[in-house]
Amino acid sequence: MQLRERGGRFMKLFLEALLFFGLSGVLVACVELPSKVELRGPTDSESHIIRIRSDQRAQVMDGFGASDAWIIDPMIRQWSAQNNEKAINRLADLLFDKQDGIGLSMWRFNIGAGSAEQGADSRIPDSLRRAELLISEPGGIVNHSKQIGQIEFAQAAAKRGVNDMIAFVNSPPVWATKNGLAHPGSPDDVSLIGSTNLDPAKRSLFARFQADVVRYLRDVRGLPIKYLSPINEPTWHWTDQTQEGNRYNNREVRDVYLATYAALVEAGLKDIVEVDGGESVEYLAALSDQVVTQFSGKPYSAGVNGEGLGDYRNYINLVLGDAELQPVVGNKISLHGYWSDALPDRIIDLRRLVKREVEETSPDARIWMSELCVLGPATGLRPFDGIGFDVNDMDYALHIARIIHHDLVDLEATAWMWWLAVTAYDYKDGLVKVDRSLQAGSISASKLMWTLGNFSRFIRPGFQRIETDFISREVRAGAGSELLVSSYISKSGSDWATVFVNLSEDPQVVRIESMLTSKGSVSPTSSVEWDIYVTNEAYDLNWVGRTKNSQLTLPARTIATLTRSERHESQR
Repeated sequence: MQLRERGGRFMKLFLEALLFFGLSGVLVACVELPSKVELRGPTDSESHIIRIRSDQRAQVMDGFGASDAWIIDPMIRQWSAQNNEKAINRLADLLFDKQDGIGLSMWRFNIGAGSAEQGADSRIPDSLRRAELLISEPGGIVNHSKQIGQIEFAQAAAKRGVNDMIAFVNSPPVWATKNGLAHPGSPDDVSLIGSTNLDPAKRSLFARFQADVVRYLRDVRGLPIKYLSPINEPTWHWTDQTQEGNRYNNREVRDVYLATYAALVEAGLKDIVEVDGGESVEYLAALSDQVVTQFSGKPYSAGVNGEGLGDYRNYINLVLGDAELQPVVGNKISLHGYWSDALPDRIIDLRRLVKREVEETSPDARIWMSELCVLGPATGLRPFDGIGFDVNDMDYALHIARIIHHDLVDLEATAWMWWLAVTAYDYKDGLVKVDRSLQAGSISASKLMWTLGNFSRFIRPGFQRIETDFISREVRAGAGSELLVSSYISKSGSDWATVFVNLSEDPQVVRIESMLTSKGSVSPTSSVEWDIYVTNEAYDLNWVGRTKNSQLTLPARTIATLTRSERHESQR
């Protein structure tokens, strides 16, 4: 409450200063300490002078998203039974609205495998991590009463402009597995299950199941499913029995992708729905053995590698280096960013290695960072572990802001997706927190969510990243950099977004000197009108003013997005 009050006083002083100095004067507002608000005009010698280079362009963005696993289905079902449309709309607005929420433009829909119907017999002890099955038998018809909570919420997302949805599978349906479960069982079952829990004799039926589900979600429920991911993290053992999951060695991955594509062709969906491939558990697993050894000093051996059940690595070459698979996956690879967020050599160097190998394997391929949350212990650049979820934790939010920046700038990801949209756990895996009762009154938006919004609300599908240069005041390079900046422009060139991340304990003065156009001319910034949106301890993606100044002070520990629109300016 005290922080909010201080934030209110800061806003008042900011706006008073705006009126006092005028939009054309030098105006900078900064919070130097949580208890101190100061207005001052910096000198040029104090400024980081930045040039936005629209003549140097990088990747075109597909969007930002999250997934509906695991509790969206039971939670929305509960709220619907209570006729609590207000709560459903509030949550949907938080995640998808481009004015009051974070404007996610992508959504991952979890196709369940049937552990929910099995109950305790599923051997998944937590009921909230079980999932329903839409088609209960091979070649059967869709049960319209299943996964209705997920479907209703996905419809709410579509109504708010989410046009790109990914249907993803953690495990084949229980009727298609070797052990009749939605996971490979316990570690003792490795010899029984072998390389995968999918029954090879039912591979085609599994593929048909996916196509039938996607057709139902699209044609009957009106969901814009454009991607289908049949395999999730094939590298992993999936023997901890905490959720639905399944492993596949590389030969089996290839067989499932081709079978899924054939099923989409038969269903008349091949030109509408694309197979989403890769989904490796971490960036290291995507690299070739030679590159991994050069980077870490040893071959990649995590997950099922070493069990003598085949290869579970080298996904870039597997997905993009295969002439038959490459068009099936649309010359795109999805990778998960787990364990890439803490050690200094992984923050930048590992991401650049992945980008380089993708370029060498298939020069025009897109990279999606399709899943991430914080796992493991505190180490390196991360002073916290995955356990514990304080929705007001700015350390956590700033850490993820750093990771988003480097995924976009160094990996050149065209899509970035967090793991859980909503969590009921005391774990750093959700954007929104709810207690185990799933009651609407327990919903809390996090600083992490609003931090993601500094990117997702303003960097829309089709925007292109453009380079930015620091041309004065040397900025420490590398994973420990405390001032980060990235810029994006719409296809028409009329909309811009520049995201600043100040990780330091001190305010940072920045000045946008110029914007270079594709024609090589330098556009002055004195006539550009910027809207400023801030997330920090006092603000949750709040608009804090509009100014023609190109110079501002970023408060300590702050994410700020500057936006401009020529269309909006012409309308004023």
